[in-house]
Amino acid sequence: MRIVITTSRAGVTHQQLGMVFNPNTGNLSSRSDVLRSLTESFTYDKLDRLEQSQVTGLTALEMDYENNGNLVVGTHLVHFQIK
Repeated sequence: MRIVITTSRAGVTHQQLGMVFNPNTGNLSSRSDVLRSLTESFTYDKLDRLEQSQVTGLTALEMDYENNGNLVVGTHLVHFQIK
C-alpha cells in the first residue's frame, strides 16, 4: 500500500512525503521525501523487528538485538525521550 501526503499553501507545495507498507505484515517498507529526492528503505527480521534502515546513497544503519529481544543501544542509535 502506498500513501502520499502533500502539504501546500497558496498553490505552493512545501512537503510531499510518500510511504510504502508491506501488505502482508503492515511494516513500513520505505518512505520518501519527494521534493528532496530522498528515500529510506527498511528491512525486518522474521520477528518483524527492524534490521536495517538505508537512505539512498548513505551508509545503512543496522539494528542488533539482545537474546531477550531488547534493542542493543549503540552509537548508531539516536537517544530521545518523550515527555
